[in-house]
Order: sequence, then structure tokens, then C-alpha cells
Amino acid sequence: MKFVWQIVNKYVPENMTAGVFLTTLILGWSIGVFAVGMLFCLVAAGAPIDQCISNVMCIALYAAIIFGLFGGIFYLYHKDSNFCK
Repeated sequence: MKFVWQIVNKYVPENMTAGVFLTTLILGWSIGVFAVGMLFCLVAAGAPIDQCISNVMCIALYAAIIFGLFGGIFYLYHKDSNFCK
């Protein structure tokens, strides 16, 4: 997350960094989990693509919300607070 935060800080205006950071994390987690899930479902399980899409998409969206959104908020909270310093 630190890497993503540094990239966002470098290219995005200061008033938009938190929103762009959280959006990037959500998209990254959803795309990453969806790709890995589809690969596993198609190759390892040998299931047809129409049976995999809805289940894998649901898992990817939950991962995006839990790890992307809540993880990003937790990171921003600890980055800005004096709790970790």
C-alpha cells in the first residue's frame, strides 16, 4: 500500500489523493482476485466459464471491499495519526 500511496501522491493533486488511492486499491484488488480466481476455476477445477464468472466476481468484489476499501482506510488512518509514530 505504501508503494501505491507514493505513486498517487506523485501524480495526483493533494486534494484528490485519498479518493484516488482508495479507488486504485479497490480496482487493483478486484481485478487481481478476479484474474486469479478465473484462472483457478478454469484450469484447476476445469469448470466451464459460465459457471465460474458469477462466483468469482462475487469473491472479487468482497475482496475489493474488505482489503481495498477497508485496508486503504486503515492505512490512511494509521499514516495520518500519531498512534504509529
